Order: sequence, then C-alpha cells, then structure tokens
Amino acid sequence: MSPHSRAPRAGTLLLLRHGESTANAEGIFTGWTDVPLTVRGQEQARIAADLIGQAGLSPDTVHTSVLRRTITTADLVLETLHRDWIPTQRTWRLNERRYGALTGRRKQHVRAETDADTYRRWRRSFSTPPPPAAPGTLPPWNDARYAALPPDAYPLSASLADVQARVLPYWTDTIAADLYLGRTTLVVAHGNSLRALVAHLDQLNPTQVADLNIPTGMPLRYDLGPGLRPQATGGHYLDPITAAREAADSGFSSEANQTYLRRAGGHYITGVKMREGSHRADQALARQGRYQQVRDNLRVKEVRLDGDEGRRWIICHNPAEAERDQARREGQLTAIREELERIKTARAADAKKAKAKATKTGTRPAALSDAPHRKAECALRDHPSLGRWLKQHPATGHLSVNTAKITAEARLDGKYLLATSDPDLSAEDVALGYKNLLEAERAFRTMKSTLDLRPVYHRLDERIRAHVLLCWLALLLIRVAERRTEQTWPKIAAELGRIHQVTLTGPAGSLQQTTRLTDTQTKLFKDCSVSLPPKMSALKTPE
Repeated sequence: MSPHSRAPRAGTLLLLRHGESTANAEGIFTGWTDVPLTVRGQEQARIAADLIGQAGLSPDTVHTSVLRRTITTADLVLETLHRDWIPTQRTWRLNERRYGALTGRRKQHVRAETDADTYRRWRRSFSTPPPPAAPGTLPPWNDARYAALPPDAYPLSASLADVQARVLPYWTDTIAADLYLGRTTLVVAHGNSLRALVAHLDQLNPTQVADLNIPTGMPLRYDLGPGLRPQATGGHYLDPITAAREAADSGFSSEANQTYLRRAGGHYITGVKMREGSHRADQALARQGRYQQVRDNLRVKEVRLDGDEGRRWIICHNPAEAERDQARREGQLTAIREELERIKTARAADAKKAKAKATKTGTRPAALSDAPHRKAECALRDHPSLGRWLKQHPATGHLSVNTAKITAEARLDGKYLLATSDPDLSAEDVALGYKNLLEAERAFRTMKSTLDLRPVYHRLDERIRAHVLLCWLALLLIRVAERRTEQTWPKIAAELGRIHQVTLTGPAGSLQQTTRLTDTQTKLFKDCSVSLPPKMSALKTPE
C-alpha cells in the first residue's frame, strides 16, 4: 500500500501568489528575472498572514519557487504567524513562466505594437508561447540555483502548458505527499505557476484557463477530498471582497472571477477593460445597434453575444469625453512628430558635419556615433504616455507612428463597456448605476485626500463595512453641498481648493494666516452653514 493511501483525510491547500514586485508595479514582463517586493508587496504578505491566522489555519509546511519575490513573501507570512520554524522547500519547478523576447519589456508597449488577439494569446492562452528570446539573453546566467539543471529546463520561451508540465511532477511527488499526510500546505508561487496548478485541480478547459486570474497577495484555500479533488471548484479566497477588487484591477471581466462573485447571491455590474485584447469585449464592440440617449452626455447600447448566457453587455458612449480623448491623442501625436523630426534633423546635421569635415581634411568620413539619437528614441519609446503610439522597425530600430494603433484607439473614444448578470435592470439603469458607484468611490477618494484618514485594509468584515459606509457618507456630504450651493461638486472643490493657509514666522513669534476669501468662496461657506475660516489663528509667541 502506498503512503498516499494511508492518510485518513487530505490536508488543506493554501495557494498564495507573491506580493507585488517592483516589476508588477511597473507593468513589466518578468519571468525568471529576480526582482524584489515593493513596500506594498511586503504589506500584502503580512495581510495574507493575518487572513490565514483569522481563518484558524496554521501552515505545517511551505513550498516556494527559487525566486526571491516568493521567498520573501513566504518569510514574511511565517514570521507574522510565528511559524518561521516549519519546513520550507524551494524548487525551480514553481518558478514563473519564461516570457521569451517579452522579458524586461513594458506590457503597454508590447500591447501597442501587437494586435489584440496575438497579445491575448501570448499572455493568457494555454498553449501559445510568446516569441522566443535570442540565446544567451535570458536568465539564468551562471546562476548557482540552476547549475544542476539541463538546458531544456529553461527554454527561450514557454507557454502555460509548458509551465504545467514542469509543475505537475512536483505536485505529484512532493506537495501531494504533504497533503495526503493531512498537513496544511502553503504554496507561495507566481501567477502562471499557480494558474497551471489551479487548472489541474479544477480541470479547466483552455477557454476557462484564459479567463483565470489570481491576484497578488490573496490566499486561496482549497479543501480537498478523495484523490485530492477540490470539494468546491475554484477554492475559496480568504478575503473574497478584496480578491474580487484586486481581480478587477487586473481584468475582472474573467468568467472565473465573475462566477466566484455570484456565489454570495445577487448580481454584478462591472466595467470591462476594452484594451486588454478580450475576445468577448471585441465581439461586443463589433456588434451593430442603435444607441439610446440617456442624458445629454451619455448614450447606451445593449448587445448580446452567442454562447454567453446569463451576461449582458452595455456599451456606453460619452460624446464630450470622445472629443477630449481625440484632443488628448492629437496633442500627444503632435509632440511625438515634433520629437521624431528633431531626432531626424539632428541625425542629418551630424552626418552633414562629418561630411564637411572629411571634405576639408581630404579623408574618408568617420563612422558616426548614433548613441545620442538612439538614447533619445529609447526615451521616447519608453515614455509612459507617448510610447503607446509608436512602433519600432525590426531591422533599423527606428521609431515611427503606429497608425493601426491610432485607428483602433479612435474607435474607443468616449466609450466604456459594462457587463452585468442582472436580467431585469434596463441598459439605462445599468449605466447610471455604475456611474453612481464610480461617484461614490470618487467621493471617498476626495475625502481621503482632504481628511487625515487611516488606510482601510479590507481584510476584516468590519473594515469592509466601514469602507462602504465612508463612501456613502462622503457622497451624502457632496450631494448636500451641491443642493445647498446649486453648484456641481467639481466647481465647489476647485473654488475651495484655492483657499490656502500659510505660517508666518518672525522675531515676535508665528501665526497662521488664511488667504482672503472671494465673494464666491464666502457664499459657498454660508450656503453650507459652515463657519468662515479665521483670518488669523495659531498665534505663538517666544517663551
């Protein structure tokens, strides 16, 4: 009888994607590049430990990759739980997948240079790897961690299927053995190595795998039955609200995340990213139909997709915002064209000078250094807002405006896409309901930037309720101010934002002085029944 069959019951499996890394924060394809956690990532690890402790779980053993972002995350979790003495095993088999030629590049730049379907297949599909890197350009470079591995252990590019092929032997031989012994087993790994493992546990098909997203720093619990089969498909996030919110930040339109959200009952309204290459989003935007006018600045159109039962798609269009999108894009393109022309002129001037010097000296023109111009092009390509409109010639490396990207973006001017599972709400109610949710969150952010509020971490039920209540109170205050002043909140905030308080210091002491109020500002205070700020305050004299 094998040792696996002797265990009376399977242990509990905890899956944890490492906390936010510096590459996550910058939107860079990382792969096996060894990067540290950000401060936020370290805090995510400690919060994950709190969630594990509050769930009454105590890890008996830990498995990580050999990359420090998972090692640091695991160390912080165990330190917080006071269990840093338990056995820990590290393996390259749990490493992130290898992104090939995309490694080290910003995702927004790759997305701008590639059509949506190809980009989505590279990132989310089960069997399509990214383009391979040139030999010798990817880690490891003489790294002792991988010294004993054969060369085929780290290919020049890898698909999720390749990752699953190296993860499953470790799952079968090591992790499963711990679980069969009834141990609570914590696996701290990466987005793709965990996706590969979840795809195996939940027996997901390629379409479901493409929609699967695992947020950073959110413990996912699996209670396992006979044969280590999950008792509930998809497991259970220890902080489902924050997990859903984090998933929204990374692409909440995934079917797996929306199905998970509906477990609590009721329905959802969610915004869907239109620029992430989602097949369903592309289908929805391509459907013909007539817009319905909701308000002066909002039109809506509902579309249905074949084979997508239980979900409705609402396309919203804001004509005023479309004009602003177009003006913003034209301003950026003008800046790009001016910079490209400047680089071109500088290149030509350098060539002309070299030719004139050679003619004068009677020698052959010296080889020109193109480094300054390359540096200028790299700075333009990597610019956070301008780089998205550029493409790079594969042979010369020179930049040009990506007209296909411009055409694709122009189709999205002033539009946003909503998905809902609610069968009864009208398209107008869905659009206005989502807008109200955004206004409530915006009100909270306004209050948070004005008042000295402590951070709200959504790991406890009472803090989740506090966040919702604060959002509601902030929106209530804004609505009261708008009704009493008959002004919109942006105008009220802009006018009151011009009031400043300065501290004056001299030999006689110091005091705080408020800038003189205008008639409009005075009226705002009076309409809201708020006392006018004192002209002078906080007078201090030398002791």
